Amino acid sequence: MKISVIGSGSWATAIVNIMQCHGAVIDWWKRRDERPLADVIASSEYVFLAVPSPFLHASLQRLSSNAFDSKNVISAIKGYVPETHQSVTEYLKSFFHVPDTHLCVIGGPSHAEEVEQGQMAALTVASPNRELAKTVCSLLRSKIMRCTPSDDMKRLERAATLKNIYAVAVGLCRGLGGGDNCTGMLMAAILKEVTRVAKMDENAIADLLATCYSHHSRNFQLGMMIGEGVDVKTALEQMPMTPEGYYAAQSFEQLKGNSNLPIAQTVCDILVGQSPTEQIMQFD
Repeated sequence: MKISVIGSGSWATAIVNIMQCHGAVIDWWKRRDERPLADVIASSEYVFLAVPSPFLHASLQRLSSNAFDSKNVISAIKGYVPETHQSVTEYLKSFFHVPDTHLCVIGGPSHAEEVEQGQMAALTVASPNRELAKTVCSLLRSKIMRCTPSDDMKRLERAATLKNIYAVAVGLCRGLGGGDNCTGMLMAAILKEVTRVAKMDENAIADLLATCYSHHSRNFQLGMMIGEGVDVKTALEQMPMTPEGYYAAQSFEQLKGNSNLPIAQTVCDILVGQSPTEQIMQFD
């Protein structure tokens, strides 16, 4: 089995380490790799994409439209592609004609920092190709990593993107001085909002909770900085890693579809400068 991982961040590193524990040989392509990305993909059967969504288009734009022909492409990306406002799987289908049966998405409560420390985590592995989902589960399952197969990629991608926006909301609440009671009330309202319009499995809910409460979460950190009075542009410049929630806000119209998501909408309005930060405290 020939496997490549595209990406150089903490999540890409964690994925590589997990699979190497199973004895898998990984061809790991990083941003400053001098090898052509097309060559790495051409020699692979399974390609894991683990770059932040804002950098995916730039990373792949020099590839030919048939670069992923016959490849199984696994998205470990929790966000939409800002240039096209598409989910990663929709982007891969549009630009590279990858069929659904060769696509897979992974998501769940899996902060890379904790995975690297050997702490428990969980993933939903979604693909309409059940055998592909089972294969990816076998590559990622370990003593600390629980893996559950699913056939609903669209739902998983949507949940994984929305949770970043909601984590910004909780960070805003904290930055504005909200205590545990207020944060708990906001989380209850978020759960009511998101579960009303999106069916979420237990891993998606756990991912939402972990991202909203964790200080590992760059989205929580972004919200807290803005709540404390730092303007959005400055907060982004000071962030050492990419906060996916900010970029998800740019694609919110496509992400929400026909759903009514007032808390998420408020966050997006704050991030694009249309609403004062205090607006986040006016949730029902």
